[in-house]
Amino acid sequence: MSKQVEVAYLYRDAGNYKLYGRAVLHCEGQRPIGELRQLLEGVLIDGAYFLPGALGISKPTFGETIAELDHDWLELEDIRYTEEPATVSLDFPTFLSRLRQEQAAQQRLFNQNRP
Repeated sequence: MSKQVEVAYLYRDAGNYKLYGRAVLHCEGQRPIGELRQLLEGVLIDGAYFLPGALGISKPTFGETIAELDHDWLELEDIRYTEEPATVSLDFPTFLSRLRQEQAAQQRLFNQNRP
């Protein structure tokens, strides 16, 4: 059985309430996990944050949404190899590609809003 990559993440609202989650992605090849972590952190906002759409998941919620405390960002908790089956349809390289696209879009938005 080939190894998959588990991405563990945290959703923390402005009130510091937390939800933990994880997604298992297919991953071809067996690069060292430290190398995969470095690739991933290199495309995350501040090396830790990403939007759930990049991972192909919905935003975690506590049920009732409080607009003042709510946002869309997830925080990377951990990345590791696992033999569990994939839980999302995309593979690790596609996840990285989506993060790069997200990072470029955020940069364009930032540049448009600069005085």
